[in-house]
Amino acid sequence: NLHSFPARRSSDLELGNPYLLPEYTYTSELTYTYKDQNSLTLGYSVATNQIDEITLQDNASQEVIYQYENLNSNRNLYAELYIPWKMTSWWTSTADLNVTYTSISGNASYGVFSNKGTSTDVNYTNAFQLGNGYSAQLGFRYIGPAVGGISTYKSRERLTMGIKRSFLSNRLTATVRVADLLFTDKIH
Repeated sequence: NLHSFPARRSSDLELGNPYLLPEYTYTSELTYTYKDQNSLTLGYSVATNQIDEITLQDNASQEVIYQYENLNSNRNLYAELYIPWKMTSWWTSTADLNVTYTSISGNASYGVFSNKGTSTDVNYTNAFQLGNGYSAQLGFRYIGPAVGGISTYKSRERLTMGIKRSFLSNRLTATVRVADLLFTDKIH
């Protein structure tokens, strides 16, 4: 947010920052694929001048102020495992597991800080071919505790469901999806 004019976010104040520097991310990955399906990826990324939203409080007015600032660096070391299964002729499943170690350090307007942690992300999806142009999908995702910028997030999960109907020899589709069926995916 480069604008220099203050804006209201409900009762809080959002300030722009015309002095933001560009963020650069350098990533290296090595992927091994087994039988053209299963894969294991190992990776490392470094972000310099990471842009993150900083929350401050004006003690005189008790007003919360949001402003984007550059942090020094963000380093991630990660491993991802992807496995698909063909359960039957009409049912397929995929599992995706990602484990990431994150180390963030910086100089925010309130001082020097460091934030480190390991996070886990598990995504399991089932796809069903129901016949007569109908298909359905049911998925579960777990996002473990994680760090991001100056913030630390608790774990959360979500259950998703969708159904699709194809028409006109698969040239037209209608889809209905529910992204968080149990209302459990709240960032906190």
